[in-house]
Amino acid sequence: MQLKVLKELLSSFEESLQKKPKEIPTNLFHWEALTHFQKNWDIDAPDFSSMYARSIFSEVSRKLWKQQNYFPRDRMLDFIQLAPDFVRSIFKALFDEQQALEGRTLHFIFHCDNLMEEFKVRHPTSVETNHYHADYNMIFLYLAFRYPEKYSLYHFDGFKKFLSLVKASQPLLSHDPERFFKTSLLIHKFSSEYIGINQYFESHLNKTNYYVKRTLLPVYEFYSYIAGL
Repeated sequence: MQLKVLKELLSSFEESLQKKPKEIPTNLFHWEALTHFQKNWDIDAPDFSSMYARSIFSEVSRKLWKQQNYFPRDRMLDFIQLAPDFVRSIFKALFDEQQALEGRTLHFIFHCDNLMEEFKVRHPTSVETNHYHADYNMIFLYLAFRYPEKYSLYHFDGFKKFLSLVKASQPLLSHDPERFFKTSLLIHKFSSEYIGINQYFESHLNKTNYYVKRTLLPVYEFYSYIAGL
């Protein structure tokens, strides 16, 4: 990655934010959804299903987990109904920061695959065949909402295009959670030097239901802007 190019792109992002109208941008619902997670997530909650439903929630938009032909939240609730304690255990493993990130994510997807097979056996007439977690978007949503100071939201095509634009030495050919994690931290480190970027988000996060502590959510906003998402 060429740092000179990264800084030029950050300057372009900063300039674009300063030209935006003053009303709250649509994507700031990410901060609102993060607040719901932080307030409600309890891995040891007796009613794991209700806790998950309260945590993965937004009063503004469901776009992160409900779109056309994309229902990862609904599928996870199906899995919790099948085996609540087992699903609890795979979330505990995903959030275990003592273990390597790649192994945790692969472990999570592997068990989602198995749960999907069990779901199809239990519901033979159902047309559902996808748990929607293999694209890593929801996995990084869980991580970013659980550890907002360490992880950002993920979009494979957007991240791939970003790496191309900053002239990364190796193209992104497949999901690489460790690379995304390290790159996100690097972007966050350099973006903190741009006062206009920080002021933009701080000026809009003044509602009680918006998360105001340190978070890498602006990293997603940055590379989404650069990638033209």
